[in-house]
Amino acid sequence: MGKDIKGDLIGIFVHIAVKNSFVGALSVVTLDGDPEEFIYMEPVTITSLQRALLAGRVDAYMIAKVLVRPLIEKAKKPPSIICFEGSWLLQRTLDFTVPHVVMAEVGSKYKSSYWEEFTLDSNGGEILNCWAPHEAVPHVKPILEAAQKAMAPIDIRDLFRQVREALTEIKKENPSIYSEFETLQKKDMKK
Repeated sequence: MGKDIKGDLIGIFVHIAVKNSFVGALSVVTLDGDPEEFIYMEPVTITSLQRALLAGRVDAYMIAKVLVRPLIEKAKKPPSIICFEGSWLLQRTLDFTVPHVVMAEVGSKYKSSYWEEFTLDSNGGEILNCWAPHEAVPHVKPILEAAQKAMAPIDIRDLFRQVREALTEIKKENPSIYSEFETLQKKDMKK
């Protein structure tokens, strides 16, 4: 490894999208998975025209260009790496100042000129499929391996679930932030 990674922090990013509105959250955790900081933003809404122009790239665009940067800038303790979940980000290059990793399904399509695939042993017996920019793999892989060992018996994927649950709690405690989401969800349920 060469580098002392004990003090490194991992950012776990989660977003929720309902129709044309998007909310992002960043949980900054220790290698043990203990939360150091939790930052979220109010919903960002795009127009139907913007959604039509972005089509299937809308989630990746919103993450890459709108949601993540403000959260990184707000972090009092910036993470050493940021982890994302879902294959939609693998279709684009990202220009974050923080090294980043995407965890997605085996066989996900990706920009091979930018992303390099690697695997991690999971604490649940499965293999975690990860992608990082080619030049970032030597930096991020040892951090993630150390985190997987330190977090056992849970693993990094459990942190994504925990951040989604935290967003649900915020919704309960501060419904005004999510009022648009609830209105949209009710309309969806009637269809």
